[in-house]
Amino acid sequence: MKKLIRWYNSTSIRTKMTLLFVIMSIIPACVLGTVSLKLYSQNLEQNGVQESHTYLEFLDYRLDQNMYDIHKTVLLTAYDDSISDYFDPACSISGEEREEMLRMVQRELINLRLREKAHSVILVGQDKGALIYSLADFASVRYVEQLNYQVLGSEEFEIYDSWADPIIAEGEAVVPYERIVLSRITSEPVARLVVNYPEASFAQFYEDYEKKKGTNFFVLNSDGQVLSSSNKDYFACDIQDVLDISSEQIRGKSGSFHTNGMLITYFNNDRRDYTLLECIPLSVFSSMFHPVLMVMLTIAVISIAVCLLLGTVLSRSVTKPLYALIDRVSSDRTSASHAGARKSQNEIAILSESFDGVVDRLEILIGEYYEEQRKKKEAQIRALEFQINPHFLYNTLSTIIWLIDAGEGERAIEITQDLSMFFRISISKGRDFIKLRDEVKHVQLYIDIQKARYQDMIFVTFDVPEELLDYETPKLLLQPLVENSIIHAMQTRHDKVCHIVIRARLEEGAIVLYVEDDGETATEESIAAMNNFLRDRTSVPAGSNYGIGISNVHDRIYMSFGEGYGLNYRRIDGKTIARLRIKAREGGNAGV
Repeated sequence: MKKLIRWYNSTSIRTKMTLLFVIMSIIPACVLGTVSLKLYSQNLEQNGVQESHTYLEFLDYRLDQNMYDIHKTVLLTAYDDSISDYFDPACSISGEEREEMLRMVQRELINLRLREKAHSVILVGQDKGALIYSLADFASVRYVEQLNYQVLGSEEFEIYDSWADPIIAEGEAVVPYERIVLSRITSEPVARLVVNYPEASFAQFYEDYEKKKGTNFFVLNSDGQVLSSSNKDYFACDIQDVLDISSEQIRGKSGSFHTNGMLITYFNNDRRDYTLLECIPLSVFSSMFHPVLMVMLTIAVISIAVCLLLGTVLSRSVTKPLYALIDRVSSDRTSASHAGARKSQNEIAILSESFDGVVDRLEILIGEYYEEQRKKKEAQIRALEFQINPHFLYNTLSTIIWLIDAGEGERAIEITQDLSMFFRISISKGRDFIKLRDEVKHVQLYIDIQKARYQDMIFVTFDVPEELLDYETPKLLLQPLVENSIIHAMQTRHDKVCHIVIRARLEEGAIVLYVEDDGETATEESIAAMNNFLRDRTSVPAGSNYGIGISNVHDRIYMSFGEGYGLNYRRIDGKTIARLRIKAREGGNAGV
């Protein structure tokens, strides 16, 4: 590693630029390639899930129709008079009639098995005597006196129809469909009709698609048992033992999830109580992904090679003037004393020695520039720091805490909301001008917040015509003046009641705003001092604390509108009046 670093430090800038260009081309190629492949794989899997759900819905439609056809066919057989009368104790039949009825029942069972292509058909009476017709006894229907058959279960004759648990009957996997036979006389169950359908009759709906796609399908009953699967070893097994998934994972109408390197998609038919499940190995997507990966790698290699070539050409074109400059510097007689040292340095070191003076000058200029910017920034901060007094924010938060401690939570919430709106208007989305109605609202919020501190010691009256409210004004003009009025009104006595009047008038194409208070601290001398300060900032009386607040207001008006606009103070009849003159500008539609 150290040798590599030494080699890099000693190599030429041309070689460094070429290497850097190649590296900077490889990194985006790798990042974009990785992201593209990731997105492609995700899209590929999403398409696979969507395709699987579409086929599962189609398969559900076909199975549902098939089960509905089975239901109709078996129902017709169950309602056959000969079948119900043969096992009905309430039906009195002579010996010859019973023999004839038995032949009719046998024909009906044979026809049912042949129509349905079932493995076997079983008709069980209440005495457990049964008629059975199956592939094993293809020639005739046999009678069994006591049938010990698994499909009956312990709740026999308590259902009208259902799909029983899958079983192995005579060596073949079958799914029993059961139907109660009712008496025509008493309407009570007299027999049970069982039709054992081969598992292959369900597999035929999906096996072709399954082989083509390379996936595995499962048909499950409501208990999670496998009714049908391409792997016959899974028949009648619990799906949790087969795929290590729980019934909780296949809840809902449909869905998908990953498990054990497979993508599982499922579809539930709540009406028929079965679940269709497709198990897609992730290798299916990998095989589709591999050609794309190879194409992208090929493109990446070609792109890197092209970037290497372009990097070499561009680095030579960029460094050519640099080498010409190095030649000129090397031939300079004033640099002859350093020629031996320069031969052992790269281009940057040579140029660094040659242009030390330029660099020093640049450092001085940069330092001066940053110092100027720092002073400018400080001036801006000082001009803005009195727009929202930190003491006002501190006192407001203290008031909110006091109200919460006093159990006046709703009042605290109101003040907090007012404070939020106050700052919102103060910011005004970075705009310098806002509507006069927003400026008045800003002052009203400030006064409402201050009233929480001073209780009933502040009274403010607004006299602003409605037609002036949509005119524009530089923001935050009135609040510093109102704050100044409150400070001076409360300066001598904290129980002093402060009356403030805010008026607006349209005078000769200008809007004139007045902030009038009855504070007692202002005198003719202090008013004159404030006006002198607004005209000349060098004249600040000792002990005065109004400087930045009112000067900020005056300067922003003056810079916005020019000569003849700004702020001045008057003292009339024991009242202090701040007079603001701004240009009348009709406002736009932008809100705070």
